Amino acid sequence: MGNDFIVIIHCLTYLSVHHDRRFSSQQLAHNACSNPVIVRKVMSLASSKGYVDVVNGVNGGYKIQVDPKDISLGDLFILVGEDKRLKKQYQSSLDEVCLVANNICSVFSDLQEEQIQNQVKFYQKQSILDIVKRLQKKSEK
Repeated sequence: MGNDFIVIIHCLTYLSVHHDRRFSSQQLAHNACSNPVIVRKVMSLASSKGYVDVVNGVNGGYKIQVDPKDISLGDLFILVGEDKRLKKQYQSSLDEVCLVANNICSVFSDLQEEQIQNQVKFYQKQSILDIVKRLQKKSEK
């Protein structure tokens, strides 16, 4: 998984748990073991979808705006471009008589697309609230 995908999930989960507070990119980055620049990049995407409210300035920061059950991991997967990042470009040989060399790239591209779509479907069934519940279960042990 790409770093942006993990960071946006971490930040939105953290904001959901602490829904009554506002956090700076510095604070979120520290909590997510990331960089404030990366946090600002992914939180800008989250803001564009209305997931968070952003206030600039010394007392500013990010605050969750929607119910965590309404933030699907599949939507975040696509939002940060994880589906695009996973796509690889394969090159075929120009061997006119070889079935494998002429078609392997097309076959792998199809398989890769199927895998990415399966990941999106899997993550569509999960929300930030599901992550919060899993975390709470882990802390009970």
